[in-house]
Amino acid sequence: MRPGVERESAGGDWYADEQPGRPWWLPILWGVLLLLLVGLIGGGFWLASQGLDDDGPSESPSPTTQAPPTTASPSPTTASPSAAPTTSAAPAQVPVPPLVGLPEAAARAALDGLDLDYEVEYRPSDQPEGTVIATDPGAGELVAAGDEVRLVVAEASPSPSPTTDEPTTEPTATASPTG
Repeated sequence: MRPGVERESAGGDWYADEQPGRPWWLPILWGVLLLLLVGLIGGGFWLASQGLDDDGPSESPSPTTQAPPTTASPSPTTASPSAAPTTSAAPAQVPVPPLVGLPEAAARAALDGLDLDYEVEYRPSDQPEGTVIATDPGAGELVAAGDEVRLVVAEASPSPSPTTDEPTTEPTATASPTG
């Protein structure tokens, strides 16, 4: 006979007897609850460490080159040793935003927000009046803050004026396709 068969017929000596009054699933439940508790505590520590990594509100991705507002004071002031570096060595470069198709007011506001100067040129166009139809330099080109961008804005096409010349009586030739 096999050794395993003898154990089974011996009445189950190879495993512990069930304790009376204690359900079999209770240790499994305690194990699952313990794992959930450990996971929640670990997740809390992770979130806390991520919160400590952030040093406050995030800054906007677009660089700003405006000087902080200052009040006029009669006495000269000196820069503190921890002053921010000045941008006089190399002006900040910003890309020209895509302005074609925008209304003139929106394009002006976008350029003002980037501290770019602009010149507006009006040209007759089939586009709606007041719509930006071109920029110089073009969208995406890098320019220094304070540089000038030319906005070409559509104006109403001049309507054909009535002529005071005498009408011509010559027939106009029209081409007809032959084929």
